[in-house]
Amino acid sequence: MCMNGSSCITASATAWRFSATRVFLRQLKFPFHCARGRLMKLNVLIADDELLMRNRLRSMIAWEKMGYSLCGEASNGAEAERMIDELQPEIVILDIHMPLVDGVCIAKSLHDRRRFSKFIVLSSYDNFDYVRDTMSYGAIDYLLKHRLDPPTLLEALHKTRERIRLEAANHREKETAFKFRDMYSPMLTQKMIHDLILGIGQIKEEGYEHLKASFSPHLSRNMLLLVLQIDRIEAVAEKQSEEETASMIRTIHQLCKQAIGELRHGYVTYMDKGRFALLLSFADVKSEHAIFQTVFTFRQRLEQTLKMYLNLSAVIGQSGLFHALGEVASRYQSAVRQMYEVSGSALRIRLHDQPLPAMTIRQEKGLLASIDELDAPGMEQVVKSLFRSGALAGDDAQLHMLVNELMHIAVKVCARSGLEAGWIRSVWTSVLQMEPEPERVRDQLIATFARLIAQLEQSAGAKRVSKYVGEAIHYVKSNYNKNISLEETAGQIKISPAYLSKLFKDEMNVPFTEYLNQVRIEASRKLIEHGSFKVKDLFETVGFNNYSYFIKVFKEIVGMTPHIYSKKRNGRRSSS
Repeated sequence: MCMNGSSCITASATAWRFSATRVFLRQLKFPFHCARGRLMKLNVLIADDELLMRNRLRSMIAWEKMGYSLCGEASNGAEAERMIDELQPEIVILDIHMPLVDGVCIAKSLHDRRRFSKFIVLSSYDNFDYVRDTMSYGAIDYLLKHRLDPPTLLEALHKTRERIRLEAANHREKETAFKFRDMYSPMLTQKMIHDLILGIGQIKEEGYEHLKASFSPHLSRNMLLLVLQIDRIEAVAEKQSEEETASMIRTIHQLCKQAIGELRHGYVTYMDKGRFALLLSFADVKSEHAIFQTVFTFRQRLEQTLKMYLNLSAVIGQSGLFHALGEVASRYQSAVRQMYEVSGSALRIRLHDQPLPAMTIRQEKGLLASIDELDAPGMEQVVKSLFRSGALAGDDAQLHMLVNELMHIAVKVCARSGLEAGWIRSVWTSVLQMEPEPERVRDQLIATFARLIAQLEQSAGAKRVSKYVGEAIHYVKSNYNKNISLEETAGQIKISPAYLSKLFKDEMNVPFTEYLNQVRIEASRKLIEHGSFKVKDLFETVGFNNYSYFIKVFKEIVGMTPHIYSKKRNGRRSSS
């Protein structure tokens, strides 16, 4: 390829033996437009065993005028492979059916060897398998010979040119990233992030470019800021010398940096007084739900690491997603506010320490299991059991601790599921301001978790069942602990019992009554694992009105009686 656009084909193919890397560098060095504004020519190789088709392609468009140069023709697959290696064309027009080696094999070979040549597939057959295979190996387009005309061919060529241009731009930005990484030290980068967060000083334009290149070639969206505050940092520092405290801060910084390394794109900088800011980038992740799930796991792992290695607890605030570095300062402030809300700053509750006395690990697991199963009655049973323990009588501080723990669980569920948690924090604040009456607080908490379960159910998306069956399932999960029936459920959704029975069986592959029993038995299993009920009291709690029938159904579904299940799960004889 020459800068003046003239044909560069010579008698000797050896002049074109560039490696893929050198060709990419050539693309990076020269723009796609020459100095006089003309398109830079891309070399095209035609590979087709039909002479008539090769002649037709050669005369179909004015190649040179359109910015392309025909560098060679191959009449079979083996010749095509050899010429691709020798000539290194930017574009290959590739026939599917050729002697010796077919087009699919050549496409796979180019893909496996990561060759830079892009290819457009030609075929006489509109076969889905061929389309699927070649597209999976990176074909830009799949053209049918009998429908091929100049506009169609030009559209495919221009699409390929654009793909090459984008890849060249990507490589240029990566080169820029390496350049700035060499130019700026990690310490200076942290200083730039620090100043950017606080909104002080001026950062030169190349500094912004450095930060962008360090995160991602396309940093234009999906950034998120975390604020990590070491709990009771003043008390910790009082027990140490200045050197020990400085060493601890460096260790925390290093642990944060290592954790960010697993996410690939991000920076951590120390702010002041045990506070760190973590700027994360998810530019290549399209799903906000996936981002929130990743951040939730990241936060958990970071908290566990600090606890394990340094025996430190931390409170973490999180901003929403934003799309420009200029927003960092305001997002930092919102993350700090969220951190104070989550930590219950008025009481300085250490939510990331060991489980609070008012709530055991088993109770927390039972609550989370109920929420995950969208089991509102099961959730209500767990919350009520917390208030039945007697530990809250006359103890306002203990009641506040339980509220903080439960609401913190609600916020964590929202973060894990990508739901907005602002309303939960508002409820949190209002509950803490209520008169410390356990029954009122309990009812408010149950209402909050019921609303959360409803949001989770709604966010799960459209289920693959009809409207009526979906409403029936919701009614069962919300009322299985009552004496409900097919007739009652049909009446609630305003259809006949016979129609509901048929719909339910067709869509769920199980009769309504059997599904209701499955939901009830699953609830009883969770209550057994939770350990709050005796087996003989379970049947009424989950909606059965006959103890013997409950035992029979439990054994049919679980494979053992509830007594044996209780012994196996709890490691002791059932209290019944």
